[in-house]
Amino acid sequence: MERKDVIKQIDKILRTKCDVCEMKKLPGYRKSSSNRLSHYCINECEVGQKIQGMSVKLNDTLPRNMRKGQSA
Repeated sequence: MERKDVIKQIDKILRTKCDVCEMKKLPGYRKSSSNRLSHYCINECEVGQKIQGMSVKLNDTLPRNMRKGQSA
C-alpha cells in the first residue's frame, strides 16, 4: 500500500468517525486538556486504535533515512 493511500484512509476515518465522536461532546472531555481525550482515543477507542495501526504502516512506507530517530 502506498503512503498516499494510507494518508487518504486516515483522513477519511478522521472526517467520518472522529469529527462526530460523542466523546468530544461530553463536558468533561471538551473542557479538559486534550491529553484526556487523546488518551481515550489511543487506548480505548476502536477507531483510534485502527488509526494508530495505520500509522505504523505509514511509517513503514518512509525511506529508512527519514524515519523518526534516524539521522539522514
